[in-house]
Amino acid sequence: MGELTESERVEIESKREIIDSVPKVIVYGGISVMVWIFTMLVYIPLGGSLMLAEGLSVANIIMIVGFVALVFFTYKILREIRDIANAIGGLIAVKSGASGASKEEVEHMQTAVRGVVYAIVGTIMFVFLTSVLRGLNIGGYTNLGQMIVGIGLVVMFIWVIFLLYRSGMAVSKELEKSAHEKAAKMLEEAAKD
Repeated sequence: MGELTESERVEIESKREIIDSVPKVIVYGGISVMVWIFTMLVYIPLGGSLMLAEGLSVANIIMIVGFVALVFFTYKILREIRDIANAIGGLIAVKSGASGASKEEVEHMQTAVRGVVYAIVGTIMFVFLTSVLRGLNIGGYTNLGQMIVGIGLVVMFIWVIFLLYRSGMAVSKELEKSAHEKAAKMLEEAAKD
């Protein structure tokens, strides 16, 4: 058996990455849901009116600990989502090209898929994560949690716009390249006639 072509290599690596990463996303996602349930439905209500110090309730500490745990698992999930998105982008590039795909085509499709997937998954994870912080109030700052969530929401929206723009530009490069190739082919055929 000879050397693998770039397209074959990308296809094999992409499938391997999907098989490796999907179970991890499921496990980390399941753990995150369980942490959220225990944080929001068990421990925050149990900590309710208990105070550690003036202006510092047990429920606030539980919110912060739950949020930090969810950030950790979100990071793990997003790393695996990145790998899955890159694998899907690689497969799209290989399958959509008539003669496979170049490294540049693979990179463009990976960028495009990764941006759209990050925008969707990031938004879902943002809603999930920030639901823990909404009730946070420490000391005299009764709206601290909502202020943090509000600032995060604006930053998230700007990030999503950037990701979608970047994805669109990556697809645009491939469409432009394809249009140039078709135009050159049409001119060549017209010159033969």
